[in-house]
Amino acid sequence: MTKIQMGSIQCQCGNLVKVTLHYSINVRINPELKQKTLKRKINNYYCEKCGAKSELAYQFLYVDYNYDEWIWCYPEGMRNEEAKIREKMQNSPSTKLLNSLGTGTKQTVVFGYDEFVKKITFYDSKFKKIKK
Repeated sequence: MTKIQMGSIQCQCGNLVKVTLHYSINVRINPELKQKTLKRKINNYYCEKCGAKSELAYQFLYVDYNYDEWIWCYPEGMRNEEAKIREKMQNSPSTKLLNSLGTGTKQTVVFGYDEFVKKITFYDSKFKKIKK
């Protein structure tokens, strides 16, 4: 399921910036979001009060059923919270769903768009080889 809704992110200056937040992206349902994500256009903001820009200000779950894992993409600045994030992920509804379905699908965590794009590029090249 793709889940998108309006939200607010607090800028470093304290201003609340309204943002379209992508909580989860399912590229089977919304294939156009794959390119938007690869172009780093998801969950970013620009603060009109102070001019600050933030790339990937909020995490999202990326699901492409061609891959054997779901990818959680977190802001680079949250890397120091990796252990806490992984613990939370183990108790999440998505993990419980995957376990109950017995699909063998794993979940992985990446930090920042650089790691995310690298992972997607790897999977796409792997998937193209399999389809040939």
